[in-house]
Amino acid sequence: GPYAIASHPTQLPIDLGSRALKMLRSVRLRVGDDLRAAHREGRLDRAVLTLALDGVQPGDAIGVQINGVRLSRSDSPVHTGNGDHASAGSHFDVPADAVARGDNTLTVWIDERSPQARNALTLNEAWLKVTYR
Repeated sequence: GPYAIASHPTQLPIDLGSRALKMLRSVRLRVGDDLRAAHREGRLDRAVLTLALDGVQPGDAIGVQINGVRLSRSDSPVHTGNGDHASAGSHFDVPADAVARGDNTLTVWIDERSPQARNALTLNEAWLKVTYR
């Protein structure tokens, strides 16, 4: 019905392959908040990107960029307080100036792979958790 033309095509899940540095995958990440303005005004506490991946082995490392800016892995977990899925997955700190209001390009790849790993990695979910002061 009417929802068939109103919905965007599904972007996830996507296959990242099974070998390091062989495949880059990009998806659109739509952000409604103006993180740059919130940062300038001192209202932004932090922004963390969380990826849910299948097939990850100890020793695997995922590379991530938003709009061409490489993200660093976050050392502190994301706490939401409402029991949702934001505590699971791989977390990356997101600088406010890397994110535009509206559509952003999220690029993901396998940066390093465990020598024992043989299976492909699959990116199932990506979400941006923004907290304010």
